[in-house]
Amino acid sequence: MKNAEKIQIQYKDNKLGDGIFDVIKNADEEDLRVLLALVLLADEDGDEVECARVCEGLEISPAELMASVKYFKGAGLLTLSKKSRKKTEGEEAKKEEKKKIESAHRDGKVTRDSLPSYTTEELAALMKKRKITADFIGEASRVYGKIFNQHEVEMIVRMIDFVGFDEECVLLLLSYYQKQKKTLRYIEKVAIEFYDEGIVSAAALEAKLIAMDKYNSTEGKIRTIFGMNSRPLTTKEKKCVKAWIETMNFDEKMIRLAYDKTVDATHEPSVAYANAILERWYAEGINTPEKVAEADEKREDSNASKIEKSYDTNAFFEAALKRSYGEDN
Repeated sequence: MKNAEKIQIQYKDNKLGDGIFDVIKNADEEDLRVLLALVLLADEDGDEVECARVCEGLEISPAELMASVKYFKGAGLLTLSKKSRKKTEGEEAKKEEKKKIESAHRDGKVTRDSLPSYTTEELAALMKKRKITADFIGEASRVYGKIFNQHEVEMIVRMIDFVGFDEECVLLLLSYYQKQKKTLRYIEKVAIEFYDEGIVSAAALEAKLIAMDKYNSTEGKIRTIFGMNSRPLTTKEKKCVKAWIETMNFDEKMIRLAYDKTVDATHEPSVAYANAILERWYAEGINTPEKVAEADEKREDSNASKIEKSYDTNAFFEAALKRSYGEDN
């Protein structure tokens, strides 16, 4: 996406009226971040905002930006110029052709078609063909905590028929994200992302969700340790924290120990400095506080030995000098 490509804001001219509340209510967190950024960057209604500026500021990809724009464009709040739209569609087509991706993407596109929609008759026929029973829809509704309308049933069926998940995977997703008050639209996007990652079984999905919980819990503790409060992590900090948790597999105790050593050395919190410590421990196979203490003790003994040797060497030369020159003087 070129820097010249822009999105036009047109929130005053839309005819939604009270329908705007449904648009906002059904938007997910990322969609709302995009809309807020666009509106705040525009000086007034009708202004255009550079796509590249939004992507850079929110740290999202052009495809992710277009997914949110597509949602609000349907509500009449945003639009792309013909030139920009043509370029974007062309770039996406080339990208899809190059990668030959056959599964769904976050922006709802595949190599040949978008996420399908169904008429009432088509939905009924598809449920019969896929053996998606009313009992399953009822169970999904119970897990999610609301009675589904036809559009929501369509999303549930689409996750099975189009995305590729089985019923157990769908129920796992609904149960996990219902606790976070996420919309079905958000859950469908996540399902697409997970499937594209190769997570296609209930066991793999459960492991992914457990890992996500572990990461979120540990990240929260790291924020507290480093005194970050509600400040978002920078891109570099995210990379470090992800490595500590997922690659190095360090727990809170080890990260707190690295923090303590960082502050002792620099007198202030520093993720980069702590990362250097943790990388060294990981490379040396040091993964418990006890092993850290052992390594520190060995290092202190080694330093003391070097000092002692240095002292002995100095004493030797001093004695030699006295022998060589002392008597003559």
